Amino acid sequence: MITDKAMTAPDGVHPTAKAIADMAEPLMGDDPAALRSSRPDENPLASAKRELANISDKLLPGPGGNLPVRIYEPKEFTSQAALIYYHGGGFVLGNIDGHDTVCQTLAAESGYLVISVEYRLAPETKYPGAVEDSFFAYQWALDHAAELGLAPDRIAVGGDSAGGNLAITTVLKAQEAKIQQPSYQLLYYPVTDAACDTGSYTEFAEGYFLTKEAMEWFFDHYLSDPEHAKEPLCSPLRAPDLSSMPDGIVITAGFDPLRDEGFAYAERLQKHGIKIPHYCFSDMIHGFISFAGGVEAGMTALEMGAEGLRDQLK
Repeated sequence: MITDKAMTAPDGVHPTAKAIADMAEPLMGDDPAALRSSRPDENPLASAKRELANISDKLLPGPGGNLPVRIYEPKEFTSQAALIYYHGGGFVLGNIDGHDTVCQTLAAESGYLVISVEYRLAPETKYPGAVEDSFFAYQWALDHAAELGLAPDRIAVGGDSAGGNLAITTVLKAQEAKIQQPSYQLLYYPVTDAACDTGSYTEFAEGYFLTKEAMEWFFDHYLSDPEHAKEPLCSPLRAPDLSSMPDGIVITAGFDPLRDEGFAYAERLQKHGIKIPHYCFSDMIHGFISFAGGVEAGMTALEMGAEGLRDQLK
């Protein structure tokens, strides 16, 4: 069931989603680098590959050295629009390979050029390194809009989980720099507050793939000082003014510790008249767009995100 409320499905968690949660690889470990290398290269539940005009890898001269990006060009690319996409993984895990078919799907369904960013991870790079990389990738797209075939006012940002956080902070950085801000924000179960203290954190502390303990572990590695958790570039929900944020869409999962903060972000922007609907897949768990090949809701969520991007151009 899809609802605009932050709630769980009356019939409970979807059985396939619960099975995925029960057999998932651990999200924590003594050595983050070893944990990354131990994770499987292939996700058997990922969405299918899509036929696109081109997929290419590029190294940008980022703030901390080479910044890898992968560019997905849809067939008959005429929209002059792009989505800068930031993968999830708690700022510690994940890469562009792990979100390859997510980005293929978004490019194919939306008609947008999709630029997926492999920002630096913690603990090797602490906050705000990932924020700086994410903003740099957006700036690069702006600066190279003509050669990429883009209109500067048609560059959106998006991401899932930690990547959703980086999408939001990219908007905040653009506002701070007084440059063209992203045109749209596509947010899947975004991290918006590092406090880890909402009702959904309590209700789904364990048993549904992402746990409260895992999120605290991620922030312990991401932040060099716990006080940084109070800063808007870490916890964008704490920004004093969100009244000038762009339109967008927020999609959450009913059985997810991050559910309530995603809803709170959308609700706060809606109070300013910003068009940013919230949709909760009430029987899903965190990360479900990554299971779109095995869970129908994951593909539905990707299609809804792509539809939001298309509608933004009308």
